[in-house]
Parts: sequence; C-alpha cells; structure tokens
Amino acid sequence: MSLQDLQDKVDGLESDLQSAVDLMVRVARGEQTVQKMGEWLSLNYPKHRERLPEHMRTLPPKRES
Repeated sequence: MSLQDLQDKVDGLESDLQSAVDLMVRVARGEQTVQKMGEWLSLNYPKHRERLPEHMRTLPPKRES
C-alpha cells in the first residue's frame, strides 16, 4: 500500500469519525432520531448493523448488479 493510499484511508476514516460524532451530538440534543443514527451506521458500516438494537436497524440499500 502506497503512502498516498494510506493517507486517503486516514482521510476517509477522519471524515467518517466526524460524521459519526456530529450525528451523535444531534441525537443527544434531540435534533435527530436514534433511527437516523442506525440508518447512518447501516449504510456506512453494514457489517456492524446487527450490533444495533432492533428498533435502530435499517436494511442497507440493495446494490444493483
């Protein structure tokens, strides 16, 4: 893996972390629902969807083949 690939990965992870924190803050303030948090997790990290409580789960969108 090249240095540029690693930097791109770090940048993507930082962006995801910022999005997750922003969403968590909006949920904590009552500006967003926990269902929307579950939707975000389901879309961005579908492998972790099963860890969510049932009421927060959203099925990831089907990918066209």
